[in-house]
Amino acid sequence: MKKVITMMSLALMGMVSVGALSSCSQDDEPGTAQSVSSNAISFNVTTDNAAGTRGVPTTAANYLTQVKDFKVWGTLANGGNYYLGRTGDAGILIANKGGGKWDYNVATDVVYWPNNEAMNFYAITPSSNSNYTFNGGLLTYTVPTDNSKQIDLMVAKAANQTKTTNKGVVNLPFEHALSQVVFKGMTKSSNLSVEIQSITIHNVNSVMTLGLNGTATTPAAQYANYSLGMGGTKTVAVTDASKAVNLTAADGALMLVPQTLTGWADKTSTKAADAAHQAYIEIVCKITSKTSAGVTYLVGTATAYDKTCVPLPATWQAGKRYVYTLQFGGGKDPNTGADRFAPITFTMHVSDWADSSSNIAL
Repeated sequence: MKKVITMMSLALMGMVSVGALSSCSQDDEPGTAQSVSSNAISFNVTTDNAAGTRGVPTTAANYLTQVKDFKVWGTLANGGNYYLGRTGDAGILIANKGGGKWDYNVATDVVYWPNNEAMNFYAITPSSNSNYTFNGGLLTYTVPTDNSKQIDLMVAKAANQTKTTNKGVVNLPFEHALSQVVFKGMTKSSNLSVEIQSITIHNVNSVMTLGLNGTATTPAAQYANYSLGMGGTKTVAVTDASKAVNLTAADGALMLVPQTLTGWADKTSTKAADAAHQAYIEIVCKITSKTSAGVTYLVGTATAYDKTCVPLPATWQAGKRYVYTLQFGGGKDPNTGADRFAPITFTMHVSDWADSSSNIAL
């Protein structure tokens, strides 16, 4: 089960001591560390936003069990050299020890403040996330195409910290680094029935670089297709055209790189859209119309699903949740007055992961 860290404006007040590097000197000299317990670097984990849910929501009541751990790096502010952790993914692992106690996972990792030098700290959670590299404050992250392996990546940074800043405690305010995308569905006529097998967004950039040190690079786009976690086949709005049905499994939301998508332009050839990296939604489904004469298949057959595609122009921002409501058909045949399949449209609702929201129609 994928977990989402929701930030209900809570301060996770677990104090984390960080352990010593064997290379640190115990001499109390400028530029060296004084290895006494009172000089150990410690961390206070905070969050300043609330999040939507992808697994079990984290709240002030359950964060001690939901927030498992994080990895942290520290560099000297004047030179960028690693003082805590090292390049790649080798940050120091800070674990939730239970009962409100946070501590680094390996006792020999304790790190002490250097004297008279400022440090920059960077952190990510959860530590189980392995889809990144980290070097010099630059975090390069790739979203896996397997929906079950997508993780709610959160990052934090604290610059120019010294052992006299906040009494040696480093505050790490975690924020969401990705965008969340979910789908709902409804019909425009109570006589239409839609059975959806899968929903896939095509031509989405899968990679980003975050400059946690204040600088950033833009990696070349790497395009991929992402399928919604649906938890099985869904039937959408069989008789009620006024109510949207949730198509997204409890832990099936897409967690994607923030970006601007150019929508499928000519609406005729998805091959051309793929070549131009233009985004569209592919819906594998069956659509039927029920009349007094019986049931007519408008998309697919009684024994097979077919696909239909919709252009997707979009701009996604980090920490935002985008709910796309697909609206199927509802046109009338001018000769018989019977329902017929019309182009699929959609509306989009966007909100912070803190329940404040606005409606945007596309």
